[in-house]
Amino acid sequence: MPSNETILEGLEISIPSKREIEICPTGIEGLDQALGGGVPCGSTILVEGPPGAGKTSFAAKFVYEACRHGEKAVYLSFVEGKESFYSFMKRLGLDFSELEARGLFNFIEAVPVHNEEAVRLILERLLMDVAEKNIRRVAIDSITVLIHTFGYEKAREIITSLILRELKKMGVTTLLIAEKPRSYTEAEVSVEEYIADTVIELNYRIEYGKIVRYMKILKARGTSIPLSELIFTLIPGAVIHVQTPIIPHEIPAIDAETNYVTGVEMIDKVLETIPKGSQILLVAEPGLDTLAPMLLALIPLVARYGGPAIIRSYTKSPDEIKRFIAQISQHLGVDVDKVMGQVEIVSLNPTTLSLAEIASINSRVDASIKPKFIGIHGINILLELYPSTNTYLAHHLNNVLLRRKIGITGFYTYSGKPSSIPGIDIYDIVLHLQRIEEEGEEYYKITMLRHPTKHKFKTIKIRPYEILSHW
Repeated sequence: MPSNETILEGLEISIPSKREIEICPTGIEGLDQALGGGVPCGSTILVEGPPGAGKTSFAAKFVYEACRHGEKAVYLSFVEGKESFYSFMKRLGLDFSELEARGLFNFIEAVPVHNEEAVRLILERLLMDVAEKNIRRVAIDSITVLIHTFGYEKAREIITSLILRELKKMGVTTLLIAEKPRSYTEAEVSVEEYIADTVIELNYRIEYGKIVRYMKILKARGTSIPLSELIFTLIPGAVIHVQTPIIPHEIPAIDAETNYVTGVEMIDKVLETIPKGSQILLVAEPGLDTLAPMLLALIPLVARYGGPAIIRSYTKSPDEIKRFIAQISQHLGVDVDKVMGQVEIVSLNPTTLSLAEIASINSRVDASIKPKFIGIHGINILLELYPSTNTYLAHHLNNVLLRRKIGITGFYTYSGKPSSIPGIDIYDIVLHLQRIEEEGEEYYKITMLRHPTKHKFKTIKIRPYEILSHW
């Protein structure tokens, strides 16, 4: 039987290496990750979408990043003058005047266009500049103008003969912009999409009063695309900021060999042990405070096992959270300053961001800090603001699995009935906090609904002052 080394050698010989194809990054970080590093150098990219989708910003970022790394680039515009382009891009943090002064960038202004001969002269000038100045990237905004000016057949002839063929011969990576009406259907595929090596559609939708911009990778020759739709925002500096989620492709298991205990009798009486990487949901009926019970479990874990830890709330301010942490630490007899030094507090206003943006921010913070523990307070607010259960579950489930994979032990609070929680099965441990009254006396009832290593679940009753005495 051949050895593993022999088998691997045979596979390496039979499978072409990706290194044979030189890759040119687009300069848009999240997109480059989705494309496996970028696009093949010398290929043609078609960026299409309706007005206001961000096509010009995308193209500007594409050529700007090339120039920043020492490549020469040209931007040919049939729709906008040089002064207007430079001014707008400067507000987004792209200083094309500085690049032009260094001889790295050239803007060809082709406004307005009236006849075919003028267009051909402009394109011939472009090709001459490319050949003489060793230009490596070209952006053309937009081929739709050519179609409107000359008709579809003539414009297609110009695009294919003078632009694509000649630029490809010279190894230039070319980006074409095309207008695409919002009424466009996926069944309608333009000839430009067939010609281009990579096709990216930019678009936007309104979700609960917010503009959510997204790009779809419709085509990418030679690349396996793990995620075809990417959410992005237009912001200064990054210009096109892609909210790329970090996706664990398998369902990770918790670490059943490593268990935590809080050392707080009331908590340990219910939980007994907390496996590392488990995700714990505390469900409380509306009106009951959920932040304090969550911190009552989380703070002693941080004090006992160390940090870092993240506490994220969608309803409480950082000052409120710090006050709770200080009070709980004091009553538990742990060093307040030591705990505070290991906790990062994030109060995120969910009304300012889309669900995709919230999920992406959270996953990236979690992955960069890699906390031992995380507490997320008020996840029901997200569903109340954005009642699309499918969208919520897609983002939230991905982050829950990511935390389990990294080994982060997570606590979540939800105000509502257990039956109303979408995807309750994604949590490893589920606790239910209720207010009950017996013989004229009020109690808090804590019920274990699920635990990954226990089969007998406990219910305890506690008087309110017994809980409150801990903080």
